Parts: sequence; C-alpha cells; structure tokens
Amino acid sequence: VMSRNFDIVVWGATGFTGKLAAEYLSAHYNKVGGPTLKWAMAGRNRAKLEDLRKTLTNPDDVNIIVASIDDAESMQAMASQTEVVVSTAGPFDIIGLPVVDACIVSSTHYVDITGEAPFVRKVIDKHHDMAILKKLKIVPCCGFDCVPVDMGCSVVVSEMKRRNLVPDRVQTTLVKMVGGASGGTINSIINMIDSSSLSELVALLNPFYLSPRDEKGKLQEPGSKTKFACGDRSTPYYDSLLKKWCAPFVMQAIDTRVVNRSNAVMNWQYGQNFIYNESVVVPNAILAVLTSLAFPVVGVLMYFRVTRFFIQLFLPKSGEGPSQSQRENGCFSFHINGTGHNADTGEVQSVCARINAPNGDGGYKQTSRMVCEAGICIARMEKEKDGVYGVLTPSTALGTPYLHRLRDSPGITFPIEE
Repeated sequence: VMSRNFDIVVWGATGFTGKLAAEYLSAHYNKVGGPTLKWAMAGRNRAKLEDLRKTLTNPDDVNIIVASIDDAESMQAMASQTEVVVSTAGPFDIIGLPVVDACIVSSTHYVDITGEAPFVRKVIDKHHDMAILKKLKIVPCCGFDCVPVDMGCSVVVSEMKRRNLVPDRVQTTLVKMVGGASGGTINSIINMIDSSSLSELVALLNPFYLSPRDEKGKLQEPGSKTKFACGDRSTPYYDSLLKKWCAPFVMQAIDTRVVNRSNAVMNWQYGQNFIYNESVVVPNAILAVLTSLAFPVVGVLMYFRVTRFFIQLFLPKSGEGPSQSQRENGCFSFHINGTGHNADTGEVQSVCARINAPNGDGGYKQTSRMVCEAGICIARMEKEKDGVYGVLTPSTALGTPYLHRLRDSPGITFPIEE
C-alpha cells in the first residue's frame, strides 16, 4: 500500500461539529513532546477553511483540501490522500453517501457521527461486501450515537463472559445528561421523516433493521419472541435497581439497531437470543407517563408537513448549536445492567457498569472527540490484527484500544460496579 500524506482528514470541517473536531485535533496533537498526527481539513469552500485555520491552536500543522460532493474526482482525490476520512457533515442521508463512495474507491477507512439509521442501511447494502474485500473499516455512528452505549454493552458482555455467564440481556439507562441539540441534528431527524415513505418508516421500527442480510437479501434476526423483547420501549416503568422512574429514550431508535448489529456481524457473539433495551431516568411517575405519551404524539405531528413546520419554528436552525459554556459544562452518564446465567449451573447473575463522561456535553464536545479518536484508532491500526472489516460498529471495529483512547482523551470511562 502506498503511504498516505495524512492519518486523518476531517470532512465538513467548517460545520458545527467539524469545527469542534478541528479545534480538538489542533489543541491535542503535534504539541512539543506530545503525540503527533498528520491531518487535514476538507470542505468545499476554501475561504471558510482558511478562516477556520487561522483560529486553530497550531495553524501551521494543518493542511486544507478542497473537494465537493458534486465532483466525484475531487472526493476521490481527497480520500486517496489519507488513511481515514472523518466525516462530520450531515444530514448524512442527503450528503453523506458520496463521501463513503470516495473512500471505497480510494481504499480509505471511514468514520462518521451519523445517527440516521436509513443512511447506515444504505451504506451497508451498497458497500459492506466491497469493504470486506478491500479490508476497509467503514464505521458510521462514532459520536454520541452510538459510541457510549455500543462500547458499554460490549464491556458488560465481555465481563459476563469472563465470569462464565451466558449473556441474556443488557438494559442501558441514561441517568444524567446536560447539553443541547444543534440545528444540524434536528435537520437530520426532520429529513429522515421527510424522505422516508410510510413503509420505510415502519421498517425502521425493527430493532434488527441494521442486521446483515442473508443470501436472499432477508435481514438476519432472531425468533419472534426475542425480536419482540428487543423492540423499542414505549411505556414508563419503575426501575427497582436504580429506584427511579424511567421512560423511553429517544436515541434507542438508532442505538439498539447498532448494538444488535454488533452482535450479528460478529456471528452473534452476545448470543442468538440476547436482548438489549434502553431508557432514560425521569424525575417522577407523572413525567414518565408524559414522556412515553409524547413520543407517538410528536412522531405523528412530525410526519405531517403542516404540523412539522410549526414544531420547527421552536427548534435551532442548521449551523446553530449549544453555546460554548453549554458544551463545556455538559456531561452525561449511563447505568448498564447486564444479566446472564451461569453456563454450568444456570444461576442468574447480574453485572452492572456505568458510563461516566463528566467533562463536556455528549452531542458536540464529546462527539467531536469520539469521532476523531475513532479515526486515529484506525489510522494507527490499533486493532488491525483481528481481520474484521466491512461496514462495522464502534465496538466491532475499534475494540479495547478505543476504550483506552476514550478514557485518556474525552475522559469517558466504563467502570464495572462491584
């Protein structure tokens, strides 16, 4: 393989999250005595990229590449200069695919921050087989969707196996989150509803929507009992372990699909009948009920153009997002409760863990770091010996080396509770 000019290139560097990614890389790498990194910023507008470069910590270290998704050759020229493309520009369903296309043609690895399941499905169907053939890691969902929960689930399952347990289920609950949404994120959700037919939206309800397909093109999924148990939560409940009321969590719509892919793509490593669910802690029973009711109501209102227009008036516009102080003072933590049974005695035991991320909001500050470190993890070939390639998930593509990076840099830890 020819050696490439760059370890990573940040595509969409002038967008809200792209800028944060560039700032992070510039502040953390190539300082005297610190870790080195060859990286560049890419986008379609040279003037904007030049302006951004002036604001960075080490502007001299940063190269600029101009490319446009309308020009496939320019995209391939960008992708062929780097080991990994870090894509931060959405809505991915509208402008994401040409970036992956260029990576496949150029034999370049790829990571992004999407949380859009239809986009991930398109990437799998179009590129999974070729990525395996070319020994590429194509890894969507390397931001707040779905790194914490996907890595967390894999940590708990590994611990269960270490204790000679057969994993039965993992319940992940968001315990605390401080931060806001950006216009780009909301835009992506609205576009997803806008550009999908009713039948496509119904298909999205399947928790195994991102599973590999068999030879006939049918999704590989477990029996109906397991599939039903894996379905998105829609009702409130009281969690006796946490002693809190819980409600459905909006991100289950992508998170569970990705965790189930992590299981399936590695030949059902968690088990054929493994069940994964998600929820969020709410202050009291009334809010638990209201939150549960809000999902179907808002969903239906978002589906119709007229009502969607009114909802949008109250939401941030594209390019807007949480303020710097909101990003700096944000944080998140999840509780993970895994249950399994002893392979010999059948005795049921639980393994609990936490996901702690005290220094920065999940959606932006931490997302920009998570995706950069995912890209560097691949560029450094920290998990290359496993021979796992294709359209993967954070845990299956990046594994333990990524856990160390998450701990050291964004400061995200996954402690097992004794």
